[in-house]
Amino acid sequence: MKQHRKRSYEQARVCFESANNIVDADKIWLNYYYLGKIAERSNILQALRYYELSDLHLALTGATYPCRLGYYSSYYTRYEIEALEVHYRIHSSVLKYIRRNSDKLSPKTLSQIMAFLTRAERSFFVEQMELPSDEFTDEEIMEDVNEVVTDLIGLVSDGILESDGPRLCQRIVQMCQEAMNRCLKRFLDHERREYYF
Repeated sequence: MKQHRKRSYEQARVCFESANNIVDADKIWLNYYYLGKIAERSNILQALRYYELSDLHLALTGATYPCRLGYYSSYYTRYEIEALEVHYRIHSSVLKYIRRNSDKLSPKTLSQIMAFLTRAERSFFVEQMELPSDEFTDEEIMEDVNEVVTDLIGLVSDGILESDGPRLCQRIVQMCQEAMNRCLKRFLDHERREYYF
């Protein structure tokens, strides 16, 4: 069964990667999202790359980022729920990885995870509320990139990206918790829906 499952995941990965060559541009984010879910089971860094690409393609497709979402609302802006789901998935996958591999976390891998989470903190989901991504200027995008680089330099200066695994792991968990709170604040119906199942 394990071998069959592994083959099935590999077949699914090939299908989603192939689909990127023929699918409409506004659907590519979904392929990357599923590729991330597949990669989660074997390679957290690859999964995060796919989720990051999914988030980027949502922005390029014109996703909007309202500060409040309503599950039962009759009006939705473009891809607002999907953007929230990708942001949530980035951080939940990291928490699951840390829990499952707590006895064999390498500082190098944790440092790479930290880089992904730092970029996620500067994503359009976090920084934008009602502004569609097709209105972003090149200058605004470059400003975001420069802020990410500055953050990484700051982390190095503070010693966060050194070989202090426990300290780095603690910081990563904290960042993920902050992201979960961010998702709850945007979409409070998550709390109410728990009781319907």
